[in-house]
Amino acid sequence: MICNKDNKLITCTLFLHLSKAFDCVDHKILLETLVYCGVKGTPRKLLASYLDNRFQCTKIGDTKSSFLNVTYGVPQGSVVRCLLFLIYINDIVKASIFNTVLYADDTKLHISGKNQEILEKTVNHELKKIDHWVRAYKLCIYYSKSNFMLMNNHKSINFSALINHHPISKQISLKYLGVIVDDKHNWKPQIERLVTQLSKSCGMLLRLKHYTNISVLKSVYFALFHSYLIYSILNWGRANKTTLFPLIRLQNKAVRTLEYNKTKTTILYSKHKIL
Repeated sequence: MICNKDNKLITCTLFLHLSKAFDCVDHKILLETLVYCGVKGTPRKLLASYLDNRFQCTKIGDTKSSFLNVTYGVPQGSVVRCLLFLIYINDIVKASIFNTVLYADDTKLHISGKNQEILEKTVNHELKKIDHWVRAYKLCIYYSKSNFMLMNNHKSINFSALINHHPISKQISLKYLGVIVDDKHNWKPQIERLVTQLSKSCGMLLRLKHYTNISVLKSVYFALFHSYLIYSILNWGRANKTTLFPLIRLQNKAVRTLEYNKTKTTILYSKHKIL
């Protein structure tokens, strides 16, 4: 993304959400995919036995339906549920020329270009391939929850993306894996959200400091403040210093609550081994 910005390329990023993805896994396709991945012989038979002969019914009050054989979906609560799904969906990266990032049932696609018209045609052409792959694997895209963004674009242009004749909505910012991504990559929405969350954490620390010791306060700091602060910091941490200043000020305030004296914050960071 950063290289594309330096090269003045427009990047189209699509965020696709699969509807009831874990419940739509076809057992036959999954077992064939396992063979393609090198899982053969006894291990494959073991997994086939694990998936086979599972039955379910619906019960409402005292009324219960008949049992039906389950031929779709990976078992809920199992330790291999996510692994089997990831194996099942992994081939989507070969379905198009999109650069693809997979995280469970959230799929991120991106592609870049200098010419907006060519990029739009390419995106929609490749989305047809993605839709074809999804249908072949008996999955379904949640159209209303899928979005796209145009990154590094400084002009207001008309750009549409369609999947199976369904328009995908264009966004200027959205939450992806707990981080708010914006089309300008200045990270202001993400940092504003962090400021709101960490202000509450600071308030908790200030109220708690009158009732406990430094050891407990440090544990609370790392649990309620530091954990939020460092999440995906390698991404949003590239924002300019002016944008980051409210977070710096909040962290200084949080660290000062660990002790009652007016020690300099630089000394407190070093003393308590806080970055």
